[in-house]
Amino acid sequence: LLLPLVLLQAGPGMGPSLARTKAQLTRLRTSVPQWQQTRASGIRAKAPQPKAMHMPQTTFQARSTPSFMSEQRSAFGKKRGSGVATMDISKSLRPVETYVAESAGMAPSGGGKNKFMDLFNNNPTVELVVLSAMAIFLTTLNNLLIEAMFTGTGKINATLWNFLMWSMYAVCAGIERLVYRIKGVKGSVWDYAQLATLTTVGNQMTYLALNYVSYTIRVLFKAAKIIPVMVISALYVGRKYTPSDYFNVLLLVASIVMFSYGDATGLTGATQFDMRGIGLLSLGVIADAFTSNFEEKKLFKEKNASSNEVMLITSIFSTIYVLGTMLVQGSIGSNFAFLAARPDVIYKSLLACSASYVGLSINLRIIKKFGAVTSETTKALRRLVVVFASIIRFNKPFELFHQIGSLFFVGYLGGSFKTKIDKDKAKAAKLAASEQ
Repeated sequence: LLLPLVLLQAGPGMGPSLARTKAQLTRLRTSVPQWQQTRASGIRAKAPQPKAMHMPQTTFQARSTPSFMSEQRSAFGKKRGSGVATMDISKSLRPVETYVAESAGMAPSGGGKNKFMDLFNNNPTVELVVLSAMAIFLTTLNNLLIEAMFTGTGKINATLWNFLMWSMYAVCAGIERLVYRIKGVKGSVWDYAQLATLTTVGNQMTYLALNYVSYTIRVLFKAAKIIPVMVISALYVGRKYTPSDYFNVLLLVASIVMFSYGDATGLTGATQFDMRGIGLLSLGVIADAFTSNFEEKKLFKEKNASSNEVMLITSIFSTIYVLGTMLVQGSIGSNFAFLAARPDVIYKSLLACSASYVGLSINLRIIKKFGAVTSETTKALRRLVVVFASIIRFNKPFELFHQIGSLFFVGYLGGSFKTKIDKDKAKAAKLAASEQ
């Protein structure tokens, strides 16, 4: 696409020179396999030298020839004794179109990255701040919208919400797959049937619990998923945990107990608490723990499946499961009648699921570029903001036991963050020692 612009800029004298240069590069590349075959047989051979290029003095030659010839010299290497430094010149010689674009100033030399491809490329600090703020905002928006749909009169039921959520996740994952041209499926149908069963049960239980407990208790219980995850991964995956891990879990349990007791004995009478909700949350968290361990061991480690693949196929299976549940219950007609009477639920669901999916993508970006420790910090801030935003937005009581529970929760987040840093330092020290 850039060649016509360069031809117009360089003038009529460049066309023949460009053709000769490209032909000579083609001859040079065709001689490489024979040279590499000779090296592979153990015979030290002298690399074929390129023929001299006779190019007229044009704008193209003045701009591109020095860069081109210096790269050829670096490709063949410096002479060592009687031989030549062994290097695969086919990898170092780039297409001639690259040199043409560089000569016109339309591409960065040396294969550099286009600065316009990444908005924050020159300032990682700004990128981290912006991405973290976006992740916190999107997660808070997602939770507040869900809580609004499950609060007050005319609230959505758990089965309908799970149907909307999984179908919208499937659409988001499908769009991502098309945009980034992700191909192939590594997990089997049986793998995703099992995973979707665990995922659907976990979500159904935790959302049914909202009929009996407050949304804040649900958020804390979702954080408590780490408890069965640790137990199951120790038995199923064989992972080991430190004493600080168990201490942090105790802080989290204390936080949940304090918040639950505060809701059960609230002086204002505005709290919602029933032990049936605790039972449903416990079942949902256990199912989530099996889900996490199954994903890690079966799909990510054994099958090397991508996160997009797992999200897309699991969402499709879960949508089918929930639709089947609605069919067995005979609630399809009533659920869609509810949506027809409450179109705002559709808009809120679409916004909540989109915010959740984009927030997940941002979190993966933070992990990739800044590391897991930074991601854990952002996650801890998100949980704090969600808890307190929910209390403020829905005017919930914040009495003595809620305050004590909040302190325990902050202690759990800080302890988890410190434990993560210590583990990463120990891992880095062990890696450095093995390299030495």
